[in-house]
Amino acid sequence: NGEVFLLADPVGNLDQDDRDFTAHCWAPGNSLFLGSDTGEVLHVNARTGKKMPNSAWVKVFEEPVGALAVTLKHVIVGGATGELACLLLNGHTVDLQVQLVDGPIASLALNPSFDCMVMGTSDGSVFSCAIPEAMLHAAPDWSKNVNLRVNVGSRSPDGPLCGLAVLANSPVAITVGRWGSLSAWRLPSLSLVQSTVVGSGGDPPTCLAVDEDARVAAVGTSDGALAVYDLSDLSNHRLVFLSRLHESKVTTVRVAHPIIASAAEDGTLCISLILPNMVRPVARGTLAGLLDFNLLPGMLIASTTDKLIHRIPLPSPDELLNWKAGVPLPLSGETAPLPSAANAFRIGTSEDATKGWLVAICRDRATRAFSMTLAKGAFALVASG
Repeated sequence: NGEVFLLADPVGNLDQDDRDFTAHCWAPGNSLFLGSDTGEVLHVNARTGKKMPNSAWVKVFEEPVGALAVTLKHVIVGGATGELACLLLNGHTVDLQVQLVDGPIASLALNPSFDCMVMGTSDGSVFSCAIPEAMLHAAPDWSKNVNLRVNVGSRSPDGPLCGLAVLANSPVAITVGRWGSLSAWRLPSLSLVQSTVVGSGGDPPTCLAVDEDARVAAVGTSDGALAVYDLSDLSNHRLVFLSRLHESKVTTVRVAHPIIASAAEDGTLCISLILPNMVRPVARGTLAGLLDFNLLPGMLIASTTDKLIHRIPLPSPDELLNWKAGVPLPLSGETAPLPSAANAFRIGTSEDATKGWLVAICRDRATRAFSMTLAKGAFALVASG
């Protein structure tokens, strides 16, 4: 391993007291929004891991925050009783609060133009809502006469959602439910384009990853299987791959064309390649206590329960294609310690491919941010802020 430097421990002073984080949303401009079990929202600088200047926990609901999403002017907050609130990005005040749907809002997503919102409830119902122009630009007194009209796409046909994605280049939302259906919805009407049973309809799905460049949707299941669908024709999801790659529940799937990486509860990580008209599993390895991971060109960055961030070099696609069957993928590399394990993290990169930044949401209910050196043999996390 290369020499690793952790120069400081920048615990974000978030005044979290007894709050538990129940939702988070990464936003443009190096921002992170956190929702709590006390119904509050906090704006965090993702480059420093600390509160934005003059920001504080803002009380939105009496019940826990279930989901967060960001528009041009607001952070949208979904509540445990079906309430929806709009919190101004500048000023950190609640601009609108309405009872919008029945049931706890568990997931939120917006299209790239921010004029259509998709919501999923904890029972699996799916809704869409057009965002008025006045709300989009936070015009003066816009909330006094606003009328948010909700389209109902389904009421619990697929069970609780475990994945929701809005496509950037098509007016379509993709959902997957724990009862086994992968569905495509036309926006903003939320009319059903296509729904198909994941895999053989056995064990329920657990996670979803969509890659528009590769035109694939990858779904993990509770019995360790990975199912991959071709989204070239949204009216006909074509199953191109289905195999039980893991012995335990798949917890995370990431796609960075041509690589699909899937991780399971037992720490196994499998690499598959997207090839013309097929997907081929090529290598697998084990990283004990794996919590979260992200793919970067030529490498994998992972967090583990032993309070480490790992930089793991990945073979090239050509090398993976010729990987010898039965030879474990070495998931070892340079590491840097954290004071607390990172349940989730985000990576940003610069024009210099050897430099970037990392912000982590840690198990001790703190956020930590670092500048990151990715040069081979000199992996380092340097405290930000």
